[in-house]
Formats: sequence, structure tokens, C-alpha cells
Amino acid sequence: MGAAGRYISWSDVVARYPSVEKVGGGQEVGSHFIHYAEAEVDALLSPGGFTVPFSSNNVTAKSLAIDITYVLSNPLRDPDHLNVVKDRIDGTIADLLAGKRGMAVTSGSPIFASKVGAGAWSTTMNYAPTFGVGKSEEFAVDSGQLWNEEQARS
Repeated sequence: MGAAGRYISWSDVVARYPSVEKVGGGQEVGSHFIHYAEAEVDALLSPGGFTVPFSSNNVTAKSLAIDITYVLSNPLRDPDHLNVVKDRIDGTIADLLAGKRGMAVTSGSPIFASKVGAGAWSTTMNYAPTFGVGKSEEFAVDSGQLWNEEQARS
């Protein structure tokens, strides 16, 4: 286990929670906690339809890994603050699994879990399909989609 994990590095944790620098062994100990925190992120979200491991641009996975690393590395310090962080982690996980929020990525586009049988999420999923199995001269683009695209260009 190196000083950095798949999602975060020890410096990411220290930047958010400077008190973790006091953890004995610093970066060496930190990398141990990072490994388990990242595995916990994957384990908590994979049953909800998210594909793990997450990409390097997944800000939500990084944030959760930082918070979980903090909780794992500070069991005896500031229990009130730890409880606030734990509540935030639990709330985020619950919202993600319930589909109440998507995961943030660096591009700003949210990523939602894909549920088995639900189909893939897309920006045009609520429009009627353009093509079908009928006669090609009867194919048409959904008028709602055309109107929305025209408004977006205005």
C-alpha cells in the first residue's frame, strides 16, 4: 500500500482535516486507513447499482473516502465532530442509494446509479424514440425534444 490510494492521497485527508497529521506515522499510517476507506466506499455503493471502482474524476467518491479515512484514523479524538462527519457520510450514502442525488464529477454532470432493468440514464431518456421498427418515412423526432433543444440554443 503506497501513500496514495485509487481515489485520494494522505495530503487530501490532511487538507480537509489538519488534525490527522498527528496520527502516529503520518503518511505511512494514513495510507493504511486510505486503503480501507476506499474499499468501504466501494462496498457501500456497489449494491445500489453503482459500478466500482469509480473513475478518478468522481468527486463524491473522493469526498466520501476522505471523510471515512478521517473517521477511521481518529477514533478517540473529538467524538462530537466525528459524529457530525459520520452522520454526513451516512446521509450521503443513503441519498445516493435511494436515488435522491447523483454523484458529482469534475465536469459538473451528475452520475446516478443504474438499477437493474431500469435502462441507462441519458439526457434524452424521457423523449419518444426517433427510430423504431415501422416504416422509415414515418420516423420522427419527439416534438418536445425539438422544442427543448431550440430553447437551449436561444
